[in-house]
Amino acid sequence: MKLIHYITFGFLTIITLAVFGLFVLDRTNLVAQNWNPLAPLDINAEITPVTKLQFRRALASKASCVDAMQQAGVDVRALDDFVDKNDERCGISDRVELRDLGAVKLSPIELNCAAALRLVMWSAHEARPLAREILGSDIARMEHFGSYNCREIRTTTGSSGRMSKHATARAVDISGFVLNDGIRISLKSDWENASNGEFLKQAHEGACNWFGVVLGPEYNALHADHFHMDIGAWPICR
Repeated sequence: MKLIHYITFGFLTIITLAVFGLFVLDRTNLVAQNWNPLAPLDINAEITPVTKLQFRRALASKASCVDAMQQAGVDVRALDDFVDKNDERCGISDRVELRDLGAVKLSPIELNCAAALRLVMWSAHEARPLAREILGSDIARMEHFGSYNCREIRTTTGSSGRMSKHATARAVDISGFVLNDGIRISLKSDWENASNGEFLKQAHEGACNWFGVVLGPEYNALHADHFHMDIGAWPICR
């Protein structure tokens, strides 16, 4: 029994010292924010092993979600929750209006805040770096088909009978991009294009790092012209 007590005491001591050490480092700013698990999410910082932990904390409340985006220079505005009086299955909780993605412009769109933050992270850490690497130009504008739509999931044979994530603004449909050099890239026209298509395919794959469900042109004909990205419980990347 004494051995068990010694082991337990040693374990608790290590945990206590680790927590105390993190607290001290956090207060003294000796660790870069994107390496500090106690620091808030910095959207513009390089991804590190602790980024996902910070990201999950930012998603924990509407206030922390909005603050993370505003601190990164994103034009996002908190709105009152929306309840659809015509269908109790529809509405927008943690509702925000997203007016840009920081450096990337887009038409204003209302989203659940978690979906908005995921879109911003995808833009900053997947879509923009890929555009610079593959196309030699950054993204100036992202184009979309919107988010909120009180409807059931559509299939190639009709309605599925289950509500879409669009019904709660936890999904967004991205249709294309405009680069800094003025070139416009659309999923409908460029999916099979050599360099433009390669960018789109890798951007699609990168979206799966931030969204639960990502569907594109290779999923079915209904998604031939856009990426559907939502907060799904069961990961699907197709």
